[in-house]
Amino acid sequence: MRIATVWIVAIAMSLALCGTGFGDEYSVIDLGHLAGWSDWSVARDIGADGQGNVVVVGESGLTGGASARGFRWTYPSGPPEELPPLPGYSRSVVTGANNRGQAAGFSNIGGRDQATLWDPYGAPLDLGDGTPFDINDCRQAVGHTGTRLGERPAYWTADLVRTQLPLPPSAIAGRAEGASDNCRWAVGGAWDDTAHGQACRWDLDLYRPNPDPSNQACLELLPDPPGGLDVTEALDINNAGQAVGLGELTFGPTGWRALLWDVDSNGTPLPAIDLGDLHGGTADYVAAYGMNNVCQVVGVSKLGTDVRALLWDSTNGMRDLNDLIDPNSGWILVGAYAINDAGWIVGMGINPEGNEHAFLLIPEPASATLGMLGLSVLAVLRRRRRLG
Repeated sequence: MRIATVWIVAIAMSLALCGTGFGDEYSVIDLGHLAGWSDWSVARDIGADGQGNVVVVGESGLTGGASARGFRWTYPSGPPEELPPLPGYSRSVVTGANNRGQAAGFSNIGGRDQATLWDPYGAPLDLGDGTPFDINDCRQAVGHTGTRLGERPAYWTADLVRTQLPLPPSAIAGRAEGASDNCRWAVGGAWDDTAHGQACRWDLDLYRPNPDPSNQACLELLPDPPGGLDVTEALDINNAGQAVGLGELTFGPTGWRALLWDVDSNGTPLPAIDLGDLHGGTADYVAAYGMNNVCQVVGVSKLGTDVRALLWDSTNGMRDLNDLIDPNSGWILVGAYAINDAGWIVGMGINPEGNEHAFLLIPEPASATLGMLGLSVLAVLRRRRRLG
């Protein structure tokens, strides 16, 4: 009973610091795919170009093919613009965008990743070995080097120099997944030799003066939820230091669950809370992939072959994004991966023609959303992502 009481108090304290939603209805924009040779696409992140335009990044390819390409799509003009791989590589994967028109990801050939930065104009830049997942507004990227058991969390400076973020003393591997737009925070996870995983938060303000993997002062372990867990990993973080991700819990519903780490008035992370699912507590996989600066969260809820895109906020709880679009649109939204501060959401779904396409959701009424977007641009637009 005490665990239940603590759990309820933790949720109440946490949700009090999160904001509310913008609206109950969304219009859907089909972002299409790269013309000429591809037939599918997925949007992984949403940012801006520094000129007041929203920018969506993702990947487009041919079903059954291995030569997918990254793309950039600018609202409202479109269509997708190819972001090519580095010379000599066959595939480009774009995983993160900032609000200066820059994108980060990797070029791949034969299973080998080469970290890549795409500026608004010009050829892709080679960042060396590694796999970036996100990029902040200071042109700093985070991700990892190495393969699964040899992964190390990586940080690329604005000068494109790669360094290693610290791991907890007991960890043998880890990676950074998300970075806040204000350039202060990074989040990810670390694993020990028993496969126990722990979500991590790095304070980059404390790391940059001493960019060394021994700099434990910049590293925090994000607290477990009451009741315990086996594995947690944080996938995104906002400017306040609030984070979202997923975990495999040892209490309550089984399977992977979507988690939120709120912060107290001092910015200290609170114990993770389970955001629920869209399948009556029976989902076998739920993940929170992205969040914005008003604590709206997007992700995926899955039970078997039934996969749905989700939206969560502290007022409405978790909702199926398919219930928030025109039921006659013909769309099935299966994954939401990023959301900006105006509530615009990107992800992947099945369009009316039956194709897997990237989408952009815009809250209605559009005029109110555009007004908020304008304010965000004046303040330097902020957003968020993640790789699905």
